[in-house]
Amino acid sequence: MNGTSIAGATNLPGLDPASWQLAAQGDYNNDGKTDLVWHNQNTGADVMWLMNGGTVTASAALPSLDNNWQFSSGRTDYNGDNTSDIFLHNQNTGDNAVWLMNGSTITAAANLPSLPPGSSQLWQPIA
Repeated sequence: MNGTSIAGATNLPGLDPASWQLAAQGDYNNDGKTDLVWHNQNTGADVMWLMNGGTVTASAALPSLDNNWQFSSGRTDYNGDNTSDIFLHNQNTGDNAVWLMNGSTITAAANLPSLPPGSSQLWQPIA
């Protein structure tokens, strides 16, 4: 995009839209470009695409998560290394976690305080 004008368009590699959904986006490799995380609703598989505009420059599997886990779609850098990290919330158990990222590598994972199970309607992560 260039303001409100479309500067160019590219078809990305196909994913079955009935199975895969965009789970998160951020700059995970600190190249100034938005990268994408996809989640498969049927298998729990998660994959990250490192992007250069409309080109996937690298693709890597992330740990699989069941559908109760929600990815934060914010561009939050929890450890100050100038790369986006991933916040996760389990809607069923109230558990919370963060994955500190360097590209598609999880450099550290931390469990955060949980919320009471079933309170997801009352509490929502803001990133």
